[in-house]
Amino acid sequence: MNTRRQADLAMLDRILAPHNQPEMSQSEYEAFVEMRSILLSSGRHVLSRKQRLWAEDADKRLRALPASEVPRGREVPIPEVLRVLPLRPPHRRHEVS
Repeated sequence: MNTRRQADLAMLDRILAPHNQPEMSQSEYEAFVEMRSILLSSGRHVLSRKQRLWAEDADKRLRALPASEVPRGREVPIPEVLRVLPLRPPHRRHEVS
């Protein structure tokens, strides 16, 4: 099996994983399903350049980490000006007319 074709199929499998389906539009999902079926049915076919660029973009977009899983950076000291702020905002004044 062609290594480019294997890479294309692996990428399409990642894109079409069940947890990614809610992130895609129905037409986008159907297009990727069709690309994958064409690759599976034909022995020598690979994705075109435009198809591969679109699939790579979708793969990167869908594999983005949620904010809760992104590692924190180094801790930074709080500037002095922010340490003296009140804990609660001041109360609203009622205007008497």
